[in-house]
Amino acid sequence: MFVDLSYLKSGFSDKLRVLTFHIALKNLLKLRNPLIIFEKQNFQCPFKFIDHCKIYRHKFIKIRKKYFLKSNIIMNSYNSEISLQNCKKNNPYKNIDNNKLLNEWRVSYKKLIPNKNLQKKINKICLPKKLIGIHLRTTDRMIDFKRIIIDLQLKDMFFKFQLRHFEKKISKIIQKETNIKNIYLASDENKVKQSVSKNLRNKGFNVYTNNSKYYNNFRKTNGEDFLVDLFCLSKSNIIFTTVGGGVPFTAHLLSNKGIKIINFVNQLNFFIIIRLLVLIIFYLKRLKSKIIFF
Repeated sequence: MFVDLSYLKSGFSDKLRVLTFHIALKNLLKLRNPLIIFEKQNFQCPFKFIDHCKIYRHKFIKIRKKYFLKSNIIMNSYNSEISLQNCKKNNPYKNIDNNKLLNEWRVSYKKLIPNKNLQKKINKICLPKKLIGIHLRTTDRMIDFKRIIIDLQLKDMFFKFQLRHFEKKISKIIQKETNIKNIYLASDENKVKQSVSKNLRNKGFNVYTNNSKYYNNFRKTNGEDFLVDLFCLSKSNIIFTTVGGGVPFTAHLLSNKGIKIINFVNQLNFFIIIRLLVLIIFYLKRLKSKIIFF
């Protein structure tokens, strides 16, 4: 089975949805041949899954050129959300039940495992069994309130003053949900990571982190560090995230246990009016773009 990920211009989580969809089909078809995977780096995801991960009990062949190969499954950011509707849209095999495909699609995430180098890095962190995950995504999701109409591109975006509140109140937010004191902290911004880590340690939490390298790029961490964070988050009992998105949900699917996800921007607090304002502007901009297009 040929898996073409080269046309995807979005992030790692989108690529993973397409890959796991193919794995699910391969399992249901009971195919023994290796997956043939063609993948390219892009602006949103400047690394390749095939360079860092393996598929449990599945072999795959990575190729540098497509040659004559062509996939009969074309999925993108808009038709790859894990749902029954997208199973019906993208399933080319009439003999495969779409409800079974949906279930197998979710289960297929558990077959993704880090390679030996990544596993060594994860093992060195020595994570405890009871663990809180905190995912701080700020680089491409935080905007200035003065530029809300211009810069707002996604519905899950937030403001600097919300981040400052989150940093200040994080211990109280955690204590409302759980009494676990062990935290794995993942962030795409080093200053935010250090600030939150210091705050949590001062409040008596045990904080575990990966010694990530940060770069002055759109994606400030490299592929290895991103995946170490992802697999470590998958070992959590509960994940607190600034804006949600693909990473916490992917960690939930990779996990062998159900992970509760607490999305900060969706919580009922005094920021709810700002959240409603963001959603209104987002959907008005989408409506405007559709009117102009037609």
